[in-house]
Amino acid sequence: MGEEALNGMRLYVVDRVEKGSSCRCAVLQLSCGACSGWSEAEVARCGQPFDLVRWACCLQPLRRMTPEQAMRAVQERGSGWGEPRRRLVLGALLELRERLTRPERPKELPVWTGEGRLGAAERDERAMLERAASYYEIL
Repeated sequence: MGEEALNGMRLYVVDRVEKGSSCRCAVLQLSCGACSGWSEAEVARCGQPFDLVRWACCLQPLRRMTPEQAMRAVQERGSGWGEPRRRLVLGALLELRERLTRPERPKELPVWTGEGRLGAAERDERAMLERAASYYEIL
């Protein structure tokens, strides 16, 4: 991965309804230069209280790290974050690494989608802002 630092961390919370059950999912977008990595993880059942800012506080130290440094931080400290957060950040970093090392790869093709629900059509900041129940930008 390059030496450029992360220049964007955005979290969106969206409601999902699948097979008769509903849940809240966090969608993380990590940006480095013009490239972004996306990932998604279930964070709560719909109707349950969920504090996005509190949930995202452990991600603050990743600000302005290079993707390589952020990957090491997840490996060193991620076990204390809980599995959904660790998977969410790791997934976005893995996809970001793929985008940085293979920029010719079409942006609409998913690389890694966390729990497998985030599709190419959802990798649009404007569309995510319209759908999101809540939004939090860290950088």
